[in-house]
Parts: sequence; structure tokens; C-alpha cells
Amino acid sequence: MHTSSVDPRDVDAEVTTPVYRVYFAETETMVDEIRITGARDVLEVVDWAESDARGVPFTVYCEHPSSFNPGRVTLQLLLSR
Repeated sequence: MHTSSVDPRDVDAEVTTPVYRVYFAETETMVDEIRITGARDVLEVVDWAESDARGVPFTVYCEHPSSFNPGRVTLQLLLSR
């Protein structure tokens, strides 16, 4: 892992209303994919996923714009509550 200081002025766009995807993976071939809009933040998405997961492993993604189709960024979260 590498870290470096950044200049906040070098960002030319910001997504203020991110779209999330939650993939519930019961098996490698059985995946329930849910798209979430209007969430307050990623923690609200995780809370929802945890309450809806029924013990099934899930992964949270954040969509990002692409010139063809939406891309996705995996959000690996380790939360301490």
C-alpha cells in the first residue's frame, strides 16, 4: 500500500448521490443483485444489507460512471460498532 498527500483541487467531478449495488451470494452461481439509490450513505446500505442478508454473504459495490456501462468499485468494509 502507498500513501501520498493530495490536492483536493485536482478532482474534476464528484458524485453527490452515489448508486450502490449489493450482491448476496448464496452460492457461486446463485447471486441476488440489488441496486440501491437514495441512500443517506454507505453505512445505511450496509445496515440494510445486514438486516436483509439472512446469513448470506454479501458484497457492497459503488457504481461509477463509464463511457459504456456503469462500472463498479468494491467496498470492502470492516466495521466496528
